[in-house]
Amino acid sequence: MKVGWRAEQLKGLFAAMGVGPRAVLREKGTPAAELGLMDLGVSDETLIAAMVAHPILVNRP
Repeated sequence: MKVGWRAEQLKGLFAAMGVGPRAVLREKGTPAAELGLMDLGVSDETLIAAMVAHPILVNRP
């Protein structure tokens, strides 16, 4: 959770999984709400940029 992602890595993972970034957005225990990412109108690019800046936002199995 501390080592970050590159946007290209995330896009590749999402494509391989067949999901968008919202599907793996971690909400609890993260700054997602503070960053305004909970709004359904937030674009995929904005979500990905936030995930790059804050790796904890990526939910991991």
